[in-house]
Amino acid sequence: MENTTFNRKTTIFGISCLLLTIFLLFLTPICIFATTIFEDTFNNYDLGDLGGQGGWIKTGAYSLQVSDEEKVEGSKGLKSLPENETGDKKEGTPLQSGQSVIWVKYPSTNGVFGYGTTFLIVKGTDPTKGCGFRWYQHSTGYVRFALYSPPLTSWWEYPDTFENGVWHKVAVQWNTAGNAQCSIKVDDGDWLTSNNYHLNDLDLDTIKLVSDKNSNAGNRKLHFLDYISEDGELTPPPARIWGEVPSSGTTITDLNTTFSAKWEGIDPEIYDGIVLYFQNSRGINSKPLYLEIETATGTIETNFSDFDLDKNGNWFLRGFAYYEGLDVYGDLYLTPKGYIQKYTKNLVSPDYYIDLDIEGLEEVFEMENFGAWYSENVEEFDEPTPTFSQVADFFTPIFNKTGEFSKEIEKIVEVSDAYDKGYTLGAIFPLAESHFGIIKYFTGGFPLFEMIGILLILMLLVILIKILMKFVPFFH
Repeated sequence: MENTTFNRKTTIFGISCLLLTIFLLFLTPICIFATTIFEDTFNNYDLGDLGGQGGWIKTGAYSLQVSDEEKVEGSKGLKSLPENETGDKKEGTPLQSGQSVIWVKYPSTNGVFGYGTTFLIVKGTDPTKGCGFRWYQHSTGYVRFALYSPPLTSWWEYPDTFENGVWHKVAVQWNTAGNAQCSIKVDDGDWLTSNNYHLNDLDLDTIKLVSDKNSNAGNRKLHFLDYISEDGELTPPPARIWGEVPSSGTTITDLNTTFSAKWEGIDPEIYDGIVLYFQNSRGINSKPLYLEIETATGTIETNFSDFDLDKNGNWFLRGFAYYEGLDVYGDLYLTPKGYIQKYTKNLVSPDYYIDLDIEGLEEVFEMENFGAWYSENVEEFDEPTPTFSQVADFFTPIFNKTGEFSKEIEKIVEVSDAYDKGYTLGAIFPLAESHFGIIKYFTGGFPLFEMIGILLILMLLVILIKILMKFVPFFH
């Protein structure tokens, strides 16, 4: 007899589980995404007043400035106006609990003690209540941070001091449900927390930025701010290398002219270094410069003479990151050490070139002017025909490449260049030797390839004898 009661209970239980799962699926995105008021990089704003852009409203006599002087990510950030008090606010998603992170930087030189900037998360309709922090110049010459939660007038100083001239990540957390709490954390330090019953059950929805006026005109220092987000995690910039001094397109008349380039986004945990060289319009490369790196960003400064540029004309910068990688085919090492230097694609961006014009250097090979040649060597026409010009234009790049190559081939080949270009061909030998060994093992040690060699010699002898018998009367 069928147990209908059991089946009914089982069905009800299954439906309940399904409904609970659907409810949790709809609930989860709300919990995940509603954790910060808003995010802002400032990168899409115009330089100048922050107020009036992207929802920001000026709250003081002056506004913080959108600037490209200092930024922790992207192309723009914020700076204070130390000669004036500045204030701005922006409204976002109302939250009883959440987290907001901002990056801040104080100048590398000492400023006036106590001069600072405040970051507050408040209720827009009652901005006297909030959760945030101040950071300011300390008498010790370091930067100090303090938890600040108005209307409480007390500051709770963060226990550590921090270095000037570097970016610091400051996180602010709030939870106003029940016994409201406000917390801050600087970089990877510990959380500093305070209760504030004035915030109980408030929805905080607005970020306020206020920077003090520095009355000491002789010692005014800027404050820099950037990138408001939920977690403050920075996306590493793409790997690139760019020429900086002199500017691209500069005519160089002295090889001792200083050249500098910068790189960023090249992780020293992955790459061993960078290599720079110049390439002329005919594809001929200069001497390369190798530089081992210890940081993801940096600058290299040298002279153009270090590249051994030997011809006038345009030279284009090329830059790569390199690393040592395993050089294997299956379980077979293709080089004695098992490693080879490997390179990225060209990382130079934007394009950079110089126009070399050194007295005494020869020009890059160019095919002679066809117009002058035509008047001296062609009798049928007075001037080049359109067909002749099209054919000449087609072959000119080929002649230029061939002419430049014929010059370069006279030079001693650089060992490193020869190795790089011959590596692919050279890898054939260990691969072939490995495969021959496998075949010999498969045939039980039978000298198969020795037999093939003997047969090839016999075939060559037969062909030679036939040729002799056919063309030399003596052998008929």
